[in-house]
Amino acid sequence: MRKIAVLPLDERPCNYQFNRLLVGGMPYEVLSPNLDILGDKKQKGNLEAIQAWLLEVAPQVEGMVIAVDTLVYGGIVPSRLHMDVTQTLIERLMVLKHIKQLYPTIKLFAYNLIMRNPKYSSAEEEPDYYEYCGREIHLYGVYEHKLSLNQLTTDEAKHFETIKKTIDQASLDDYLMRRKKNIEVNLAFLELIKDATIDFGIVPQDDSSPYGLTAIDQKIMRKAIRDLNIELTCYMYPGADEVTNTLLARLVNHYEHKKPKFYIHYASITGGMQIPLYEDRLLNETVKYQILATGGIIVSSIQEADLLLLINVPSGHMKEANHQDEAALEYDAFRNLIEYVELADYGIQLGKKVIIADVAYANGGDLALLKLLKQKGLLMRISAYAGWNTSSNTLGTCIPQG
Repeated sequence: MRKIAVLPLDERPCNYQFNRLLVGGMPYEVLSPNLDILGDKKQKGNLEAIQAWLLEVAPQVEGMVIAVDTLVYGGIVPSRLHMDVTQTLIERLMVLKHIKQLYPTIKLFAYNLIMRNPKYSSAEEEPDYYEYCGREIHLYGVYEHKLSLNQLTTDEAKHFETIKKTIDQASLDDYLMRRKKNIEVNLAFLELIKDATIDFGIVPQDDSSPYGLTAIDQKIMRKAIRDLNIELTCYMYPGADEVTNTLLARLVNHYEHKKPKFYIHYASITGGMQIPLYEDRLLNETVKYQILATGGIIVSSIQEADLLLLINVPSGHMKEANHQDEAALEYDAFRNLIEYVELADYGIQLGKKVIIADVAYANGGDLALLKLLKQKGLLMRISAYAGWNTSSNTLGTCIPQG
């Protein structure tokens, strides 16, 4: 029985429990810290206890999957709220270097998020001031980014000037200061990949968009990845809460000496050409990263594939799941769920594992698809299904499960 230590992104079941369930029935045991040291939403985890747990468990395991945001900030939400100095943050990160020096054969897979910049005003998971100026902070970043690219329109330039005159400067300064610290941690994380302290890393982008502060930070990170020549050992793509699953699957595939082969099929001919809600790029490019990150590879035919990844998409713009009762050509006419379900059945008859990636809507599954899967008697015959929160959250749950 191989033992793998997992330091999750936070205490929620999607981060704390899903990864354990993934290896159920396999010769692997996941060791995780007790929930009481992981914090609770805005309450950061016990950083000293987390570090002590890692050092205690390191000699017992062959591999580790580490959420750096938990190690450094005490969780994903505390990463947006902390007041720590950069030196302290990086010192916490360096425990990974210490572990690798003590146990050089241990496999360290880790991920470190680029701090998100939501487009809405809400303090539920952000600083308190985001309740009344979050939207303006987001637009400040969007306009700053577009200005640097010479893409700012006249109306946007006028709105930008209004925001700069009316926004609470102390709140903006606090927000930008924290982003500056966090990007320094991101860059230090890349250095640990470069020196092989971390064997494989991912830089996920939580709630990303094509323009804004997160996109600006992404440019910094992309250049650093290129300059360090670590493109093959550090991926950057949209996601957050699913990445532990992805890296755990990669670690298992490493130990099993397997490279699963995936055949991809979309519910619409335009499949993969959408930019999902809360993300910054074409879906198909993220799908490629999600498969590669687990240690898999994409193939061009069903016959050579181990797994069929069937991706449920609209033909165009994605909607929130609570609007799926509204008629829309993108869902009703410009995709074919009947063919999609028949292919799932055919794949199972061929003895292939079939994965249903239900990314037609954000924040929920597609009831029309589930109805058809039930009619066809496939609900308990498919190998994996996910349909929750963002597209990347879904992909990074069902692909490792498959």
